Amino acid sequence: MAEALARYSLQERGGVLSQIQFLSAGTGAAPGDSASPQARSVLCEWGIDLSSHRTREVTEELINDADLVLVMTARHRDYLFQRFPEAKGKVYLLAEYALGTEKDVSDPFGQPREAYLACAKELKGYIEKVLDRMLGENTIQ
Repeated sequence: MAEALARYSLQERGGVLSQIQFLSAGTGAAPGDSASPQARSVLCEWGIDLSSHRTREVTEELINDADLVLVMTARHRDYLFQRFPEAKGKVYLLAEYALGTEKDVSDPFGQPREAYLACAKELKGYIEKVLDRMLGENTIQ
């Protein structure tokens, strides 16, 4: 959901997606899975289509190619630091990068649609702050 919300939010601001690339990757998702029905349903209501989304596993190449890596939980961050120690300095909790807060984003996996909606709202708020920061630090319009 975060990847799709980031793209959507940048487009809403008139940003050009070729200048900022958003990719999501999981630490435990099976590669090639589609987004959950609950995630698709919630984002569809906001005009965001997740039907073509497929999961991918985080790789060394993705980490090396990234300028910034935002993770949902401290457990994800710690996993990346352990697996890719060279990533320190560019891996942050989403809430930490957005607001300077050491806070995990709640994972709605396996929960009812309402949990996905709450998570999407939380993500959207953080992503807006991240874009404020990114666009303030760069001259991307």
